Amino acid sequence: LPLMFKRGDIQDRASGVTYLQQWLGDPATLAAVSPVNLAAGITVPVLLAAGREDLRAPVQHTERMEAALKQAGVPVEAVYYPREGHGLYSEANQRDYYTRLLAFLSRSLGGGTAAAVTASSKAKAP
Repeated sequence: LPLMFKRGDIQDRASGVTYLQQWLGDPATLAAVSPVNLAAGITVPVLLAAGREDLRAPVQHTERMEAALKQAGVPVEAVYYPREGHGLYSEANQRDYYTRLLAFLSRSLGGGTAAAVTASSKAKAP
């Protein structure tokens, strides 16, 4: 959470700084409640996804969380999309992410694994 005051585009505007101060609080006190510092308390598998061009939540946030989870021995899967920002806009990346998400949920919660829809499987549908 303290990194949000240093990295990203939120703090580039006065309204962004106000938002951070009102909703997150004093950066000096945030380390104690920052998810990256509480990774050892997480006891379930985690899936992380990030766009490498994200200006709102720079990829360093996700990379740090992934490293903290691995260090804590928490099962973590991370996927990084090179040409995406704050959200997935490419149809191929959306398909990839949701396919990974469904597989992750299936492994973590049980149930069947969804298969990716392809152009050829759409043509075969009744």
